[in-house]
This record gives sequence, C-alpha cells and structure tokens, in this order.
Amino acid sequence: MKKLLALFIFSFVFHLHSFSQTKEVAGPAFIDSAKVVKTTALSKKRLIPSSKKPKLYNPRNRGINKVVPGKGLPKTVDAALQSKMGEIHVKSPILSFDAAVSRSTPTDPTGAVGRNHYVNAWNSEFAIWDKSGSNIIPESSLASIGGTFNNETDGDRIVFYDESADRFVLMQFSAKDGSATPPALLFAVAQGSDPVNSGWYTY
Repeated sequence: MKKLLALFIFSFVFHLHSFSQTKEVAGPAFIDSAKVVKTTALSKKRLIPSSKKPKLYNPRNRGINKVVPGKGLPKTVDAALQSKMGEIHVKSPILSFDAAVSRSTPTDPTGAVGRNHYVNAWNSEFAIWDKSGSNIIPESSLASIGGTFNNETDGDRIVFYDESADRFVLMQFSAKDGSATPPALLFAVAQGSDPVNSGWYTY
C-alpha cells in the first residue's frame, strides 16, 4: 500500500513538472526615433495658411460608444453628478484675449503658456501669441514647422510647455490613410525658449 501511495505521489509530481513552463524574463527594450529633422525658425519661413473650408472629422463617429437611452447604468441619478457650485472663489484672469477660430468639428483645442508665449493648436492648425495678446504667428497649418511634420495634417495635436527645459513641445499622430509616413506619433520640440525664432527639432 505504501509503495502504491509513493508511486502515485511520484507520478503526480512528475505530471505537474512536465506541464510547467519556464518563465521568460524580457530584458530592457530601446525604441529609437525613425529620424530627427532640424527645422529653421518659424519667423524665417513662409507659413502654410490655415484652411478656410469647414471640415468634419470622424463624420461616421467611428470609435464612439453607442449609447442606448434608458439602457445604461446607473439606473438612478448619478452619484457623481454635482448638485451645487463649489465654494472656492477663483481669482479673475490677469489677461483675457480671443485666440483662434476653428472651422473644424470637433475642434480639439489645446494650448500651453510658457515664459513669454502662448502656443495654441486645434485639429488642423496652430498659432502663437505673446503674453500681451499680440498674435505673432497667425493661424497656420502645423505642416509649416517642416521636418517630419511636412504634409502631415491628421490632427489631434497636443501642446505642452516643459518648464524645466523652458521649451514648447507639439505632438500629433500620423495616420496611415493619405500619410507620407507610416502610422506614428510625431514630435516637434522647440530648440530654445522662443518658439517663434528658435527653430524646432522634429521626430
């Protein structure tokens, strides 16, 4: 009986070991940029004017959740719905001015404030102002930056200001359809603190 039990335990352990898999540990990965292109300052370029034609992005609403009225959750009033205004009073803005007007729908506006400039972008163009509200770079296609941004107008731009490096960064995606480059995320990093006169590094 003891021999039979020992044989059973041995068979069970051997069976488990035969189905076990060795764990593969992946090492560090390095993904390089396809190319880096340095461009001249926007102040020295002939800018591509913004489009005056109305444009509807994603006309078929692809990728949007299909909502059926009365079928969603929660069945009662949403507990996260704000019922009263906040009590913290925000200071009035120091400066307020009209930025760009977009003829695209949706506009997907984005912008960032730096030390001396405000860079504003939307689904098809961008513009730059100084902090007094003067428009330095008029509404232009982001392809005006050049480099990897040449002929790229797929949109969904994002602008942010890196306070530590004192640089503006612009991003947009490059879709497959009608694009000169494969699907990618394009970056433009200002060469200096002045996005108008410093030039850009594009990736």
